[in-house]
Amino acid sequence: MLHAVLSCFKEYLYYLALWFVLTAILGRRLQPGSEGFRKLLHTIAYTSPLYMMAVSDDWRTPALCCIIFAIVVYPILLLTEHKEGFDRFFSQRRPGEVKRSLFLLLAPNTLWITLYWGLLGKPWIVYASVLMWGTGDAAAALIGKRYGKHRITLPLADPKKTWEGTAAMAATAFLAGLCALRLSSPYPMLSCLLMALVAAPVAAYTELISKNGNDTVTVAGAVSILLLIFSYLI
Repeated sequence: MLHAVLSCFKEYLYYLALWFVLTAILGRRLQPGSEGFRKLLHTIAYTSPLYMMAVSDDWRTPALCCIIFAIVVYPILLLTEHKEGFDRFFSQRRPGEVKRSLFLLLAPNTLWITLYWGLLGKPWIVYASVLMWGTGDAAAALIGKRYGKHRITLPLADPKKTWEGTAAMAATAFLAGLCALRLSSPYPMLSCLLMALVAAPVAAYTELISKNGNDTVTVAGAVSILLLIFSYLI
């Protein structure tokens, strides 16, 4: 198991190196502190557990890697969060946001990997639900902040959210979900299409009513439960 964990981290370092190169290439357009740079960091973060899953043969490896990563990185954040430039680089909107986001990302992902892959043998649920949240959330933020003009007044909805951002969330979540389901699940195209069509508006509405960054947990959690139900019905 130790060898598997070390191998996973080795592959993960290669993955981070590729992102580093991409960030350097896009550096002129995505300056630290911008919304685009914030969502680039967001993409690196939410795809990290999925990449660990992809390079592992056993569910325990990515689950342990998530735990170890949190144990190592959290103290580093504690030591550096008060340094000049930290808030600007991470586009931190409130004190402690990065630490909280780290916990809300890695703790649920460890749970979902253990539950859906380890106990139920359905790793595709993790891939699809996390990708639907991650890509949809990024689209909602980028489109909503730039083009959003019509505020949403639905029950429980965050008054800051717009129809433009929510539409972008639903469309992107649908495409990401369809691709993830088709590539990682055992179901045919028609079944994947049906699941993505139903899950996308659920993801969009859950994101709409989630506040204070809790969509990291709520959206992927809601979608994963829905996909689990589908897996017993289809």
